[in-house]
Amino acid sequence: MKHPLLMASAFILCSSLSLAHAETQTIKINTLKAAPQLDGSAEDWQDIAANTIKLTYVSKPELTKTVLLKAGVFGDEVFFHTEWEDSTQDIQHKPSVWDEAKQKYVEGPQLEDRFALEFAMKGDYDANWLSGKEFTSDMWNWKAARTNPIGISHDKITVISKQPMAESYKTTLPDGSNLYITPYRYGC
Repeated sequence: MKHPLLMASAFILCSSLSLAHAETQTIKINTLKAAPQLDGSAEDWQDIAANTIKLTYVSKPELTKTVLLKAGVFGDEVFFHTEWEDSTQDIQHKPSVWDEAKQKYVEGPQLEDRFALEFAMKGDYDANWLSGKEFTSDMWNWKAARTNPIGISHDKITVISKQPMAESYKTTLPDGSNLYITPYRYGC
């Protein structure tokens, strides 16, 4: 039996990628015979067909990345297995590094590998947050340095609005209008 799940977008946030988007697509979720081991291995996923998701850089539409996504449920839990090409393994995020000239530790430039799944909740969802559309979405964000070592993903609610919101990031769109982006964090 397969369970349909509308996956609004999946996007990779790697050290060199500020934002990418994918077209909305439906992902089939298979019923698993057992819960997979959460070890990064594809061994438990061999019988599950992969969904191919094309991601396009917003600022460089000529660049495209591909993610292979497998999804399944066992009991009341949903599991995802993802694969993508990455020439580096970025497992540090802004580590403290000694600055000899300043004689103190400063924030390093390294950015960890990240992967997020985002699900439309309400409004006019668009995987491109800077589209000017207003919506609310649920994002599950895996981070190589901050969440992977303890086996979790951050769960965030993202609100994109044309109305000012507390603690939001304000940006100006090409048409001169303002957009406010607020990622609310709800546990793990």
